[in-house]
Amino acid sequence: MSSKHCKGGSRVVTLDELKNVVTPEPLGPRHKPIPHYDIVSGLHTIIENSDYEISKESLAVGRAREKGGRVWEDTTLTATLDIVSKRGQEEQEEGMSLGLISSNVMERSVQIMCGARVFVCDNLMLTGDTIMLNKKHTLNLNLNLEIERGFDLFIDKEITVRREIELLKEQIVTDREADRFFYQLFAQKVLPTKFLHPIHETYYSDEQEEVNQYRGRAWGLHNACTRVFRDLPLHQKIRQTQAITTPFKILNS
Repeated sequence: MSSKHCKGGSRVVTLDELKNVVTPEPLGPRHKPIPHYDIVSGLHTIIENSDYEISKESLAVGRAREKGGRVWEDTTLTATLDIVSKRGQEEQEEGMSLGLISSNVMERSVQIMCGARVFVCDNLMLTGDTIMLNKKHTLNLNLNLEIERGFDLFIDKEITVRREIELLKEQIVTDREADRFFYQLFAQKVLPTKFLHPIHETYYSDEQEEVNQYRGRAWGLHNACTRVFRDLPLHQKIRQTQAITTPFKILNS
């Protein structure tokens, strides 16, 4: 196995390795655990039959823990798929990115999220209106149909995503407003306090090109956060990136 173990009990896998991940038994009369491979391969099929293609893919599986202490290994799935048009497009700073999370032991439904990838730094952005698919693992779930609907909604959101980014790039933020915003992220427990110093330091650093270019703008604040999240295990990266969507949506309103 070439999978790579990460902090927090998750491990990076390839699509082929995902085939070998064991799907647990149902936990109830209506529960039907969906194999991780079926979800990702279903997305591949839908995308391959569209005007888009996958330019980059990251997959990870991790454990789920029951309140009573029981642990299920490899039952959570986290993925990001960067999507580009097959017809090509003019060069841009950001591209569309699809986020995916699932748990087949009833801990979490199958969710598809809409976002963007900043090419220069590989930072991930998830939008405020992010959930394109949110379906439980049940007997009556038509997985392929729901994935197709979720992907169609994802594509429809491209204009919205790019507009949100442009608004963040346009919004002027003073140093005092930036410090206040960072303080609120931690005072309101949006993010763990361990990120306070790295995010603050990243925003004011002259060495971070993607942040330095937009310092004094709301997009610079966002890039400071996602730059710190970039090297986290995939499931943590998506969770923290999701956490900051609402504060930035409020800042942008």
